[in-house]
Amino acid sequence: MWAIKQLSADAVLPVRHQVLWPDHPADFSRLPLDDQGQHWGAFGGEVLLGVVSVFSQAHEAQFRKLAVLPQAQKLGIGAALLNHVFVQAASQAMTVVWCDARMDATPFYERLGMVTCDKPFEKNGLLFVRMKLSLPR
Repeated sequence: MWAIKQLSADAVLPVRHQVLWPDHPADFSRLPLDDQGQHWGAFGGEVLLGVVSVFSQAHEAQFRKLAVLPQAQKLGIGAALLNHVFVQAASQAMTVVWCDARMDATPFYERLGMVTCDKPFEKNGLLFVRMKLSLPR
């Protein structure tokens, strides 16, 4: 239903900024290691509706900055992006996919099979918790 394509770090920034940190400068949504990540976007036709970035190390993949435009939320775009990340990670012999999830998003990640694996912590005035998904070997 959604076309998922690999993008550059610069291409995902506008959606990240609009969804995650609209009250901050656009560069607040840039990550120090963006040039080392894989960036994916979900398109409805020619319109970029959602993005996610993935950073791999050893046998683990961390996804960051999952963002779906407000008008496109609750349509399955976030789940499609993450399922794509899970399949890509498994194909690269990753054993775990993890993220630092905003506390209010944990039910969404739990529906995708992720589990909480640490205590909540605060960052930039928001509560987060580490979540992970163990991939089949």
